[in-house]
Amino acid sequence: MLPLAPKLGVRLNAVSYNTILKGACLRDGFMGALLDEMLSPGVRPTVVTFNTLVGSACREGELGAAERLINEMVRCGVAPNAATYALLMRGLCDADRHDAAEKLMF
Repeated sequence: MLPLAPKLGVRLNAVSYNTILKGACLRDGFMGALLDEMLSPGVRPTVVTFNTLVGSACREGELGAAERLINEMVRCGVAPNAATYALLMRGLCDADRHDAAEKLMF
């Protein structure tokens, strides 16, 4: 679908990519390929973009990936918000990493 967008005259923006990312994460456990594709034409990811990916990583127990995504988020100039940290906290607690969750709070 994405390669067809320009041929059909469709300009993808952050909302388009966020919608595709959410569907892909829910269906396939897909993580970051669309982020790279999103960045290549210069579409800026938003906090929603990263929170979708962080949430997916946490649900899959990929806490290292979630932490790397948060670092990438900051590198891209997107500030993590309360939802970002809530997703990570939930992932840490679900993985019985309560000490790490507690450190995140303080």
